[in-house]
Amino acid sequence: MKLNKILKYSIGLLLFVACACNQIQKQTVCEIVIDVGKIITIPFDSLNIKYLQYIPLETNDDVLLSHHISKMLICNDRIYIADYHDSKSLFVFDFQGKLILKINRVGRGPGEYIHFFDFNVTESGDIYLWDTAQSKLIKFGQDGSFQTEVQLSSPLINFMLFPNNRLYANWIFEDGAMSDELAYYNWETGKYHQILPATTSDPFKFLLYTFQHFSQSPYGCYYIPRFSEIAYRLNEEDVIPYIKFENIPLPSKSTIKAWQNDIREMTMDRVSFKDLHSIFETEDYISFVMEFMSPQQMVYQKSTSNCYKINDLKENMGFDKIQACNEDTYFSIILPDVEEALHVIKKNALHMPNKKQLDELHAESNPVIVAFRFETP
Repeated sequence: MKLNKILKYSIGLLLFVACACNQIQKQTVCEIVIDVGKIITIPFDSLNIKYLQYIPLETNDDVLLSHHISKMLICNDRIYIADYHDSKSLFVFDFQGKLILKINRVGRGPGEYIHFFDFNVTESGDIYLWDTAQSKLIKFGQDGSFQTEVQLSSPLINFMLFPNNRLYANWIFEDGAMSDELAYYNWETGKYHQILPATTSDPFKFLLYTFQHFSQSPYGCYYIPRFSEIAYRLNEEDVIPYIKFENIPLPSKSTIKAWQNDIREMTMDRVSFKDLHSIFETEDYISFVMEFMSPQQMVYQKSTSNCYKINDLKENMGFDKIQACNEDTYFSIILPDVEEALHVIKKNALHMPNKKQLDELHAESNPVIVAFRFETP
């Protein structure tokens, strides 16, 4: 079936977008500047935890998540969790941890995927899954029913879909090599339009701390290239250099080349900046993770322009980094098979209404979602 027929009768307005060339908006000054050398380190005890809730996910023979959670998204008062590798499924839970639906359609037919590697959810609840093995985008309704699918011209890794149907993609591969770092897809021509060129032909030769280079939240969607001091903000028309991170000890070109030739060199380097990812914006804060020797959770306070590094998250909350948010609440995932994490959950849950559920957790239980709000000093 021709692409324009699919657009007209299957996805409709989803795939209609103007053909105007999308360039990074020209601006000399980023709206936010964060001096990494001036980040304030604070102990966890200095935070004012305004809200804390542990949500154990339903566990039974039909709802078994692996402990390799790939992506979490909070949308439409639902928790979406993707497991790309083991169960190859997308699970959808309510805020009590009860399963609403599960999408598991491994195969080669219509609505089926071989290698599910990313997903997005619209405000109306429609779900889009990306099958990188077959280079196709699959649409499901909010009830999990298969709607339609579209073949794209080249493989990609992650995508971001906006309400006006602008689709951004990263790590575009052609002839086995990465051609574009960031691009947008023109539905009429079936071609990608480059926004950022590829800086390496094979990013998989590096140690990867995350496969999710797009970060989606209600107040902003971001893209962060590897080994970059700029975080770009995406909207329906533009890609804007938005946050500049000053005084990051970026690795030299020779260091990057050494890492690419031998991943062990990257693992052993305890000084150089490795990666910046997981930017999530709430009403009051912008959180992000910086990778040096280990992940460091940072939060930027919008009202004061102060930036804080939070110490001892894992010891006090059971997780080491934020993985999603809604308008005012941050979310992360805890694996109860780790004894220390299970201890932290039960210690913090003394006065929670679902304490009995939490007391029943054990190593075979599904992951636990933690939702929390805080204020910095």
